[in-house]
Amino acid sequence: MISANEKNRLMRAYKHEPYTRVAVALKCAVLLAVIAGIVVIGMTGETGYHGSTRQTAVQHRDSAALAHARELMEERRERFEAAQKERREKAAASRSGEARAASPEPEINEVTLRRRASD
Repeated sequence: MISANEKNRLMRAYKHEPYTRVAVALKCAVLLAVIAGIVVIGMTGETGYHGSTRQTAVQHRDSAALAHARELMEERRERFEAAQKERREKAAASRSGEARAASPEPEINEVTLRRRASD
């Protein structure tokens, strides 16, 4: 707390500055005008900095990455489909008995097993 003497001294000091209220109000008005100016400049987009250039570069980079990803996906899909086709053909061939005729494998019987065991 302040004493009565300090209070009186401060009151006299403020009375000697009659423009205090006006100065505070003027400072607030100037500060609000500066803030409003910054907002208006930011909203117009004519700041000298072309943000659209940066945005275009980011979009280009993203589109290039997307194109590369699509190419990779397409290559992988083609390889997968080729492998699937090959598997289907082998399965169909094995079902029809063509696989054994196409790839000559020695028939394993008791004689063959005895020969292999003796080697």
